[in-house]
Amino acid sequence: MEFLDPIKEYEKTDPIDLVDFHEGVQSYVDIEYSKDKICIRAKEFIGVIPLNSQLSLIVNSRFPMENLLYIIFRANGYDHQIISTSTPKGPDTTKIMAQDYDSFMVFDFIVYGLLNHLKLLGTYGMLKEPRSKIYQDKIKGKILLKQTLNHWIRGRFDRIVCHHRELSRDNTPNQVIKLTLDVLQELGVHLLDEKIRHDFFIQKRLFDDIEVPRHLDLREIEYRMKRGRLPRNYEKYYEILPLCLMILNHVNINLDEFGTISVSPFVVDMRKVFEEYISEIVSDCFISDNLSVEIQSEIALFESESTRSIIPDILINNDVSRIVIDVKYKEEIKSADLYQIITYMYRTNSDLGILIYPKSTVNKDIVSHSFKDKSVIVYFFDLLYPKESEKKLKSQLLSHLKIAF
Repeated sequence: MEFLDPIKEYEKTDPIDLVDFHEGVQSYVDIEYSKDKICIRAKEFIGVIPLNSQLSLIVNSRFPMENLLYIIFRANGYDHQIISTSTPKGPDTTKIMAQDYDSFMVFDFIVYGLLNHLKLLGTYGMLKEPRSKIYQDKIKGKILLKQTLNHWIRGRFDRIVCHHRELSRDNTPNQVIKLTLDVLQELGVHLLDEKIRHDFFIQKRLFDDIEVPRHLDLREIEYRMKRGRLPRNYEKYYEILPLCLMILNHVNINLDEFGTISVSPFVVDMRKVFEEYISEIVSDCFISDNLSVEIQSEIALFESESTRSIIPDILINNDVSRIVIDVKYKEEIKSADLYQIITYMYRTNSDLGILIYPKSTVNKDIVSHSFKDKSVIVYFFDLLYPKESEKKLKSQLLSHLKIAF
């Protein structure tokens, strides 16, 4: 597999010779034709994008990797404590931070962080839990008389079935880590430098005896973890499970009946991540008895018929007044976005509309627009400083709520 020189979101490659592309590749990139050459322009997707069976494109984030990982965790609903312990730290990470982001991608960063946490987990010792096991080739524990007699009736006098409970490493958190390591190997660990690749396979061998069930319920694990409902003896895994789940959530995994794994490329849709991230911030900010926050609520576009609908990203209301918020991961304000949120405002009878974009170097913090009796505020969220920007956004929303309500 060959790789074009890495680019960042919305950047364009140097001209290359005409090539054939995988079907559907233009969902992830734009292709510009010029005589006998083409240029490929990245969209809002970051990661490794296969263009065809021989050529791939690496698209990096516009923002520092540690910020990106923080944003992805927040978008997935993890609290600040889990995020702070899950963000990769240590000497390997310091080495990463010193590198030029043009030659480094989110996949590499996550592998480094995962290895750091695996080494830390090794100092604690891997979790073992009681597990029942049936033996037919040796006597260990309690002899199961009925099953043993069934074998003897069939002439298998060398079989004695026993039941024994023993401590096993074959449990849910270790299975999640094993699945993650298998997925990373399929995704392209061979692209990493030799030392990190060597460390990866050393850590992976520690999980060779772990069996991953075909129907491992990752959603249930993630749900319980976000709400602090995992058993107390899983505490030492709280630093590594968010990383594993984040990786597994951004690939499509197929596990056949023989246990063979095939995966799609690791690609992060920043449009979706940004929308979910802002929704989490707003939801956390406005939890009260007299104020409700609706995320992605479907509303009929016309009162006369219900076949067409609109879906605002966020709707804040207190049964007296409403604010509608729409989140756009774009480089600049588009007229269509303004028309869209005005439509949302009229249909939901909202007093104020807020558009939120990621901040660029040319943006002001806030821009105001008006249309007849409706006001639209455009807010630019600075992802270079996400924690500081969260505080500013909350402050702005609170001030607008006081005016509206």
